[in-house]
Amino acid sequence: MINFLYCFDKNYINQAQTSINSLLNNVSEKVVINIICNDKQTALSVDNKFKNHHMVSALNTYDFDSKNYNFPKLSGAHVSSATYFRILIDQFLPKEIQNVVYLDADIICLKDPIKSIKEICKDLNDQNIALAAHTEGTRHEAPILFSKLKLKNDKYFNAGVLVINYDCWFKNSISKSLLDIMKKRHEDLIFWDQDLLNIYLDSNYLEIPKSLNYNYVEIDSLKNKDIIFLHYAGKDKPWDVQNVMKQFSNIYQEKYSKLNYDKYHIVFKRDKKTLKEFLKVLFKLEFLRLENPLSYLRLSIKAFLNND
Repeated sequence: MINFLYCFDKNYINQAQTSINSLLNNVSEKVVINIICNDKQTALSVDNKFKNHHMVSALNTYDFDSKNYNFPKLSGAHVSSATYFRILIDQFLPKEIQNVVYLDADIICLKDPIKSIKEICKDLNDQNIALAAHTEGTRHEAPILFSKLKLKNDKYFNAGVLVINYDCWFKNSISKSLLDIMKKRHEDLIFWDQDLLNIYLDSNYLEIPKSLNYNYVEIDSLKNKDIIFLHYAGKDKPWDVQNVMKQFSNIYQEKYSKLNYDKYHIVFKRDKKTLKEFLKVLFKLEFLRLENPLSYLRLSIKAFLNND
């Protein structure tokens, strides 16, 4: 039985629930959902939402105390401390697990991943490799990043989808090694814990197909039926108030609405850039392209007023 892992905080509860729901609606066999979260109420809410789902064999929540760690490079970033939770999985998950699949909360499942994941797990275990991921860039494409991280080899992976040989991870105390790197190399980090993982592995990982970690910016170049995990990586998100009516947001918003919540999930950041973009949406009447433009306006105002 496949174990999936999500790590998030209270600010990503809607995204996480949308992702989990899309996963459970596509898997062909029951799975175990593991959640590491630093807010007990948030974890409880997710547990209540999915614990009785017919495709959930077990749902385990683990409480992360962020006060015990000083995670670097978070000031002004579009990520939170939750991005670092995954490097400490051996402090939470039971050692009896052989493999675990980590998914970012901004990933939408579009197709059954079970067969592909089982094949990758077998290869990982047979070759005794710690991790499988999709290569995001090469030394030729990003020489400054490779130089900054002092990577010896030529590949750099995206950590949004990780198939982990947990037995190997646990036995080799990889979490401890990653913490040591973080302590010594924190000034070198650009992309947070993703850099830590790449520094530690330095290309010694198994490649997964692009369909298992497909960046939304290229969605027009591949038919949806070929995508298993659609990843909304980067700063531009489908729930940002200025992006809701854009084509790339359609899939996320559709999956969100299936949770029986509001028609749209909208986040309204209180900064000048977001306000300017929102006013442009209003004055150019871009929101009228939506199926429910009045709902968009109502939820946008609500998101602005509720933004703390």
